[in-house]
Amino acid sequence: MLGLPYGTVKLAPPCPQWKAYYAAEAVRLHAAIGPCVVEICHIGSTAIPNMWAKPVIDIMAGMRDITRVTECVGPLQTLGYAYKGEQAIPNWHFFIKGKGQLKTHHLHIVVWGSEYWVTHLLFLDYLCRRPDIAAAYEDLKLQLARNFPENRERYTENKAEFIQSVIKMARQDVAYTTPLDVMA
Repeated sequence: MLGLPYGTVKLAPPCPQWKAYYAAEAVRLHAAIGPCVVEICHIGSTAIPNMWAKPVIDIMAGMRDITRVTECVGPLQTLGYAYKGEQAIPNWHFFIKGKGQLKTHHLHIVVWGSEYWVTHLLFLDYLCRRPDIAAAYEDLKLQLARNFPENRERYTENKAEFIQSVIKMARQDVAYTTPLDVMA
């Protein structure tokens, strides 16, 4: 199953096809905007093994020169993406792809190596390596989905503190496990 009505929060059980959906979309994205981007990554809960998630594929594309995002709008529209503009975080451009009333993909275009880029990958990596923390996150998401099925903003706001605590743990873990020359 892929797709969720706008504004709603409904989690789906883990789906092995989510990774394949991402992989197929990444091929299309590389063909459409490859010259503008450095890297494309699968992010969000659909990228975490065995995680209940909103059935929407979150993708992050990193650009060295974010001003080139305007070059991507046309090619992405041909793939079915609607450009939602620069969002509340500077240099974060958002695109949504859907079918009818269902959104199926979120594309976040950001500066490659930026704080946004790093924190999203840290969070994802930490949850993939720490099933206990991933289970706590899943429990929180399931509770919030029950509490706010028609209020995506409240659902997202109420995850923020947990997410920030995981990012802090991930940064501490990286500080102890990454050679200093790699971090420089």
